[in-house]
Amino acid sequence: MSILVRFREKARKILVSKVKYAISGNNFSVGRLAERLDVAIPAELDCIKRRKIGDIVFSHIGADERSAVVLLAEDEEKLIGSLNLLKKKSPLVIFLNKKTYEAMDKGLIDYENAPLVLLDRPREQLMNLLSPVREAYRGKVIGITGSFGKTTTKLFIEKILKDKHRYRLFSNKANNNSDFSVAANVLSNMRNFYRYFLQEVGAARVDSIKTSSSFLKPDYAIVTNVKEHHIGNYGSFDKLFFDKLQLVENLADGGTAIVNYDDEKLRSYEYRCNTVSFGIDADCPLDYRAKNIESVTLDGRECVELDIEHSGKLTHITANISGKHNAYNILAAFALADCLGFSESHTVSSISEISMRGNRQNLTRYGKNTLLVDCYNVANETIIGSFNILSSITPEGAGRRIAIVGAENSLGKNRIPKTVELGRELAKFDIDRIVCFGSASKDEKALQRYGDARTLYRTLIDEGKKDSKLILSKQRLYEFLRDEIKDDDVVLFKCITHLGATLPVDKAFGTWFSANINQVRKHIVLETEDGLTGYKINFMNESLITKCDIAHLRADSLTVPDTFLGQPVFGIDDGAFLGGNMKTLDLGGSLKLIGSSAFRACTRLGSVSFPDSLMHIMSEAFRDCSGLREITLGKGLRQIDSEAFAGCSSLERCFVPEASSVRIEKNAFPANVEIIETTNDEGLN
Repeated sequence: MSILVRFREKARKILVSKVKYAISGNNFSVGRLAERLDVAIPAELDCIKRRKIGDIVFSHIGADERSAVVLLAEDEEKLIGSLNLLKKKSPLVIFLNKKTYEAMDKGLIDYENAPLVLLDRPREQLMNLLSPVREAYRGKVIGITGSFGKTTTKLFIEKILKDKHRYRLFSNKANNNSDFSVAANVLSNMRNFYRYFLQEVGAARVDSIKTSSSFLKPDYAIVTNVKEHHIGNYGSFDKLFFDKLQLVENLADGGTAIVNYDDEKLRSYEYRCNTVSFGIDADCPLDYRAKNIESVTLDGRECVELDIEHSGKLTHITANISGKHNAYNILAAFALADCLGFSESHTVSSISEISMRGNRQNLTRYGKNTLLVDCYNVANETIIGSFNILSSITPEGAGRRIAIVGAENSLGKNRIPKTVELGRELAKFDIDRIVCFGSASKDEKALQRYGDARTLYRTLIDEGKKDSKLILSKQRLYEFLRDEIKDDDVVLFKCITHLGATLPVDKAFGTWFSANINQVRKHIVLETEDGLTGYKINFMNESLITKCDIAHLRADSLTVPDTFLGQPVFGIDDGAFLGGNMKTLDLGGSLKLIGSSAFRACTRLGSVSFPDSLMHIMSEAFRDCSGLREITLGKGLRQIDSEAFAGCSSLERCFVPEASSVRIEKNAFPANVEIIETTNDEGLN
């Protein structure tokens, strides 16, 4: 097998793994799993005891006919939803919470698609399954919790550890931080192959962190802060605070807590373990203190500079991330690296090289706009931090500052006063237009899940922001972005992930910020049509092609269809046609996005027809297409990413219509390529 084919096969496996979240069955039989869970298989189900399990999963995601599903839902509505979704999967067996199942109104569901085994002590029984895994692990376990800052702190730590031990680190993906997600990660990935096991721990419900911590038994527990965010899941701040600190209370023997002492409540807590403190303003001695924090622009990038005072000296750090509030995340990561014995130079270098992408604190130039995309977690403090960044950016030309913002979610009885407080703070900023984005539902559960955009909007109007706008659907947001955003506008997107705000952004601009977002991927099912595999992006009413069969790769010519799976083709995913044999390529008439390495190493490719619909060519999309000599790009193009045509050794000319509207990143083309500007009236041949 050639290196190229192996590369392609690896890329395809990665794409599939983004869609299926499953746990290896570890050669378990149903009977062995039942023994580990300390539950008896009913006599009438003896016939399935010897059946081999393919995967052990903790929800409908990733389940199939060979899966054993463990459902520990304590909420009847969630259990009904899970069982309904599992009807189509017909798994091998389902273990579920006896108390919840018996309390459920059986009239709401008629389930006969898989044998059901009831657990009478679900969390204790889950511990029976996971404890031997943790006891056998010899690496270092690092847990991170807090009301916000968890993921950014994790990203800094991940970079530091990967640079030191690239293939010896496991870290949780996206926001897989609920107790069931932690259980899944422990069972599937806590292996001695990994030197470090890095896991965020989220506050999904009462005692969820306590449960997660009992699985993890971390050697290091990082607490970024504890605020009222997620209080709606707990009912009171005291209950929330108690659960957050369970990560510290469940440390392994000799473990260390790394704690933000600027948080007064955390500072006054009585710790029964080794404690390392960090902060900025705390009026007490600190192990690690940030000083001289500045936002700076370096080589066109917004960065944070700071000095860290520790052990009687100052260490200077520059991080490729916007917002002074990120100093806390840098401090926590630096403190952990120091505790692990990493050299200061290694830590500083790793932090300086981090790059924020996707939907997390991603400040980027795209076409003629500057976009700050932070559609992950929302708390009043982080929303205000994003507005600080937005207000610090001076638009070019006639550009405006525009904010698409959602209100803080999961506030419980504090929903209205906290949202009003946020609106009053946001009204103080010099922002040209504020759009409040939320759910159309007025149901209290929806307001807790998505945030109260209506109250935020009314507060802004009352505070004099008369040009504010309320949008309560993704379609309306798409129309606003399509029709209202002009060249040179600086646009902030700060909304909870659940709202799916990145989908209208991608539809309007031809970006792909939605890649890897769990809320998007949960609804994706791979399908095949005419030798092409991909999925419908139902929120966008468009489709993405992810790969093709061998016949397409070997053909002399390839035409990308205008429609796929009954919807217009939005894009071609990363590596979809990598190494293809085609000489001519027609990209159809609806395509907006060409993903990274989509046509990489198609060495025979000599002719490409680019449609006017195409907006974005991502990095390395046509890398090493050595047969290309001349290309003519379409009128709708907005962005060509770095190295998109790198290695195209025969490429001489690129015709770019309306070149002033297209942003071509550094090193997008080989140095010798002539970029020829054309007007809409000129014929391009």
